[in-house]
Amino acid sequence: MNKKKIAIISGVVCLVLAFAISLQIKTINNMAKNIGGTTLNSNSDLQDQYLKWKSKSDQVAKDLAAAEANLDKIRTGAASNNANDAAVEAAIQKGNSYLGLTDVTGDGVTVILNDGKNASGTNSNNVSDSLIHQEDIQSVVNELFNAGADAISINGQRVTNQTAIFCDGNIVRINNEKIGVPIAIQAIGYTEALYGALTRPQGYIDAINEGGATANVYKSQNLQISKFTGVYSYQWIK
Repeated sequence: MNKKKIAIISGVVCLVLAFAISLQIKTINNMAKNIGGTTLNSNSDLQDQYLKWKSKSDQVAKDLAAAEANLDKIRTGAASNNANDAAVEAAIQKGNSYLGLTDVTGDGVTVILNDGKNASGTNSNNVSDSLIHQEDIQSVVNELFNAGADAISINGQRVTNQTAIFCDGNIVRINNEKIGVPIAIQAIGYTEALYGALTRPQGYIDAINEGGATANVYKSQNLQISKFTGVYSYQWIK
């Protein structure tokens, strides 16, 4: 076969491929439009939509915070003129602190969990043992509550009775927010009891360190744990 024929065949093949690719892109774009989706050329539109909704979300969060502050001010003002109202307000504030709906301050402990040095090794078993998993976080939190902790946060996320801790690939979700190592767990309570429960011989902190990951416990003063910023959802309580 001479060079001229090769060139002609190559040209035809290129034209066919170009036509096929163009047709495929057009088909995908049409399908996306029909289902209310986006086209292959709409990355900038997606970014614009994301920024738009993020701005709205941030504004709603600010409005909610302002409304809560105003409500607290109104309740405090009303309670100052009536002893019964003052008692009710105190009960509300106490209940909110139990639910994790108020910022709290107090002494306690800080626990730092981190992956070990073998986390990037080649032995899959050693690698798994050297990583911090959701069950490690859950076990430490349970140990703290069992020891009498009044309030706990994980990387700034307040732990409440609706907090879920679960693995999502190579990260962990707390209150549906992604967090990664190092994991900082703060707990307010009687410091000696919390510290002793975690550092007892053959306790869970020892188990984490022996497995290849790292866990350290520190006594802490004046810890500040922020309130839960999510939404409580109850469907079946009457």
